[in-house]
Amino acid sequence: MLDLGSGSGEMLCTWARDYGVIGTGIDMSQLFTEQAKLRAEKLGVADQVKFIHGDAAGFVSDEKAGVAACLGATWIAGGVVGTIELLAQSLRPGGIILIGEPYWRQLPPTEDVARGCLAGSISDFLLLPELLASFGHLATTSWKWFWQTKTAGTDTRRPSGSPCADGLKPIPTTSSRKMFEPN
Repeated sequence: MLDLGSGSGEMLCTWARDYGVIGTGIDMSQLFTEQAKLRAEKLGVADQVKFIHGDAAGFVSDEKAGVAACLGATWIAGGVVGTIELLAQSLRPGGIILIGEPYWRQLPPTEDVARGCLAGSISDFLLLPELLASFGHLATTSWKWFWQTKTAGTDTRRPSGSPCADGLKPIPTTSSRKMFEPN
């Protein structure tokens, strides 16, 4: 498995422990890379996973992976489509690309609201129909879509002092970065 923008390595380490996955994570944060190595040791999988401190943008693995993933860091290749194209270069035939991407259910009314919802601007994310349409030109054999509903995995915590504290609902997510949506 290859995990670009692997952060603190939780997914790769847990999958190594639970499913016997062998893989490599790349992250530009020295802190996250060190945390990932410590997590691998704690879970007893340091012999199965490797974490590299480096820029995942443009990274192509010499060894093709059965799973190539990027969760919450698609900016490394200019967005979802570019990240899929980047991951495909490290994927063996028949492999799986795993992408995690936030989206707006409704556009925030102002840039200040978007920034208060942990986005840099409204343009950081697409509406779901636009996100799905962006996949249309990619050559693939099949697609499977998964997303959480409002009732599954919802985190109701909101940043204090944030425009999200009132009138906004959380977007359910499996990553450590929580995004919020306008009503």
